[in-house]
Amino acid sequence: MHGHYTRVGRGYNSIDGRTHAGKEAKRWRRWALEQKGNGKVPYHIRQEINLCMFDLWLLIELGGSIAEDARQRGTVLNKRRKTLPHVHQQYNQVSDRFARRCEALKLDDNGQLDLARRLTRQSGPT
Repeated sequence: MHGHYTRVGRGYNSIDGRTHAGKEAKRWRRWALEQKGNGKVPYHIRQEINLCMFDLWLLIELGGSIAEDARQRGTVLNKRRKTLPHVHQQYNQVSDRFARRCEALKLDDNGQLDLARRLTRQSGPT
């Protein structure tokens, strides 16, 4: 068996910590556990943090595949149909799920928002 949900079932060590995506996901997990009380984290909170870590890992991997696909095609769009590939929809779903889980855990990134969110906040509501 292989795939995302099999990795989730196997736990924390099923993500390869030698890759960029694995390092970032595990670094985020350590940070999240520190925010929630380090060693005194209840089991259900720890499980939710692990699910967030897997979502983050998947986001980084999908982002890399989107960039590689765009590099090979020469553009992000499918030139024949003028649409985005289906992997973009999957990326958006995982991104939304990750954001909902982080919000439910009440994890604040201390103002270290990604560039798009910072620019949106600076420009104000339109």
